[in-house]
Order: sequence, then C-alpha cells, then structure tokens
Amino acid sequence: MLEDDYRYELYASLYQHLRDDDFPGGKTKAQKIAKKVKEHFQLDELLYDVNKPIRQIINLYENKDTQELKEYVVEWDDDLLHETLRLFVLSDTYYKLKKVPPRECKSKNAQCDFCDICFR
Repeated sequence: MLEDDYRYELYASLYQHLRDDDFPGGKTKAQKIAKKVKEHFQLDELLYDVNKPIRQIINLYENKDTQELKEYVVEWDDDLLHETLRLFVLSDTYYKLKKVPPRECKSKNAQCDFCDICFR
C-alpha cells in the first residue's frame, strides 16, 4: 500500500499545473488530477503484466488532413539509449548552470543547422 501511495503522489505531482474549469459543470483541479493518476495506474497494470522485455516500440502517426496512418518501428538499442541519456544529462547540466556547452566541432560545417550561431 505504501508503494501505491508513493506512486499516487508522484503521478499527482506531474499535473499540478492543471486548473479548475471556470465554466458551470466543469471539472475541478482535484478531479482532473485524479483522472490522470487513474490513467497512470491503468497503464502500470498493463505494463507490469508484460512477461517479456519490450524490445521495440511502434510510433503511430496520423495525417490529420487525410487520416492516413503511418507506422515507424523503433528497435531497442542500448548504445543509442545510453548515448541519448548521456547527452540529455550533459545538456541539462549546462542548462542548470546557465552556460553554453563547448563547441564540439573544430571548423564551420555547412551541414550543421547551428554553425552560424556557433561561429559568431
């Protein structure tokens, strides 16, 4: 039960930005948070029952104009995941320090979208 309380508080903390509806019959902030937390618990139950590790993800995109669907299968790649997390932590660190990270390239590269900013 303590784990459920912890999870409830954690999930509820993600939705503190929600506000009460200002129209008659609208939902309160507490009702909106409770609904979101319930959705998290339902997803947890689904994922906890998975017997095999998740090795791929399917991103499903819908063209809003035509309602056509397109699938993109992403295979699990530990090296890519670790590199992505490393870069995220590095970027987050520089952001918290309010510093610009050092330039990674030695010379101007026309292929880079940020070369004009980097080499000012």
